[in-house]
Amino acid sequence: MINNKPLKITDILDIKLIQSLQDNFAQSMDIASIIVDTNGNPVTKPSRYTNICANFIHNSVSGDTKCAESHRKCGEFAAKTGKPYISKCHAGLIDFAAPILVNGEHIGTILGGQLLTKKPLVSDFKNAIEELNLNKKEFITALKEIKVIEEQKLKSAVETIFIIANSISQIGYEELELKRNAKKMERSILDQHKLLDDSRKYNINQSKMFYSISHELKTPLNIIFSEIGRAHVWTPVT
Repeated sequence: MINNKPLKITDILDIKLIQSLQDNFAQSMDIASIIVDTNGNPVTKPSRYTNICANFIHNSVSGDTKCAESHRKCGEFAAKTGKPYISKCHAGLIDFAAPILVNGEHIGTILGGQLLTKKPLVSDFKNAIEELNLNKKEFITALKEIKVIEEQKLKSAVETIFIIANSISQIGYEELELKRNAKKMERSILDQHKLLDDSRKYNINQSKMFYSISHELKTPLNIIFSEIGRAHVWTPVT
């Protein structure tokens, strides 16, 4: 929390840095990836999105909506458990969600996948083809391009990016805290200087006021004391 407001991923992470991290991960593992905030809004540009997702699944309002819903559920489960979650999307591909946490607070999610853990069977995608009214021949051609990865390798890859992203987030949070504390100290020092300056000005003003009063009273006091002195002058009785 910052000033009693929920942390935002952009508060503590440099977008260029996590974009680079995401791109390198996607490139090395040949896995599609994107990072979203807690509301599911993208904070990075997609990396290595597959042809089948970009040009078939997301190419219709229905497909895009169902895909967003799959991502939301996957991300919510990952955030709730506090660890990566791997599942099958509505179209039959394997996706993952890795929560980005700071002190237990969920600030974003790494989403990705668009792959398979075994060779695809056209029959497994029959419903998606019919529901989204896809060209079966073109879809099958795109399906053949999907990367097949061993399930354990996928788990290891997702766990790795989860650890790295959360480590960077923690460092970013601690840096933010240092900056906030430095500003508090700066404000405190400025406040102390102001108090000292106000006190100095007050003392100067008090001195001026007392000097002015004493100066103004000097003449009437001299007259009074002079009259009192005369009244007490001893006069011999004759």
